[in-house]
Amino acid sequence: MGEAMRYKTRKAFSFIELLIAMIIIGIVGGVAVTALWFAFNSFYQIDDYTAAESEIEFAVQRLFREFAMIGLGMPNNRQAKGSFAMSFRDPNSGNRPIMALFGDGSDWGGPVTVSNANPTHVYNSTSLTPPPLTPSTTPPSPIPAGYPVGSFVGPELYYAWAVPTGIRARIFNKNSSNEARNNDTLTLVFYAANANQTLKDAGLKTVKNDSTTGRNMRTWVLFPTLRLPLRAEEWDGTASLDVTVAPAALSTMNRKIMSLDEAHLMQAARLYRDANTNRLMQVIFGENYEAAGAEPLAQNIVGLQFAYNPTERLLTMYIAARGQEIDPGAGRGAVWPSWLPPLDARDTRYRIVVKTLTWRIRN
Repeated sequence: MGEAMRYKTRKAFSFIELLIAMIIIGIVGGVAVTALWFAFNSFYQIDDYTAAESEIEFAVQRLFREFAMIGLGMPNNRQAKGSFAMSFRDPNSGNRPIMALFGDGSDWGGPVTVSNANPTHVYNSTSLTPPPLTPSTTPPSPIPAGYPVGSFVGPELYYAWAVPTGIRARIFNKNSSNEARNNDTLTLVFYAANANQTLKDAGLKTVKNDSTTGRNMRTWVLFPTLRLPLRAEEWDGTASLDVTVAPAALSTMNRKIMSLDEAHLMQAARLYRDANTNRLMQVIFGENYEAAGAEPLAQNIVGLQFAYNPTERLLTMYIAARGQEIDPGAGRGAVWPSWLPPLDARDTRYRIVVKTLTWRIRN
């Protein structure tokens, strides 16, 4: 009996205690599983959004320098007289550069031109298709938040910018005037020993007796203070170059000639979204703008619209990018403006990042 006394019966856990323990374990486990689920879900959302953000950021960085130089050294259309397009037109020749097609030559267009879609990629018309929407005259009622009143809105952007060369020049008028007028021939004297080679390396092309006279993008020279494009004529290889003021430039565009200004070269491009590939495409126009090739700047772009306010000189880009991961039930990120053409219904299966970016045009 003494031996039996050594093994005393001990009280086990009661049913209530086991139930409480199970409840506590269930709560803690549920919280852990929920936290883990949210962590993985957030990771995939962040991965989705990061991929979409990266596409937009890469495109913006690529365009930043170009947009910063839009219109520099060029006329604008502030007086609604089509001064920009007219300064590149030659009434005696069909050789018009792409800049001469920016707008209809009256109350819109200029270094920044917003246009309808141009699926045929034909640029040898008299003007680009007018914008689809003129908020200054036909805004919705009531006007939605963020609606760009007074702007031209469309899915494509044509723009021209100045490319600096680092070479300064003194400008002389052969007509013995200190102003630059229509058809005047000016002489540029460059203050750099290697100006000849540097400008040629940058792509400047003279057009004397050339069948593409005035049409080639690389035949125009710009000066920020003159704000009148000059067409390069014949270059004899010395440190001077003869240029001509466009014959169709408006008489109100007479400009005082400044000394030691930096020479810039002209460049122009088109931005649009390829609906078949969801890519943001850029066409940089060269010698033959009908045959200009397109280069992708970003992919997974499911929405693209531009708005330009000529009064405020504000250029706005609305761009929507799609995440890489399919997510049927989750939110889609920022909202695409309701007053713009809707995104494709197929993109509702993806998370969408929407950005609104605005630049002030310098001229």
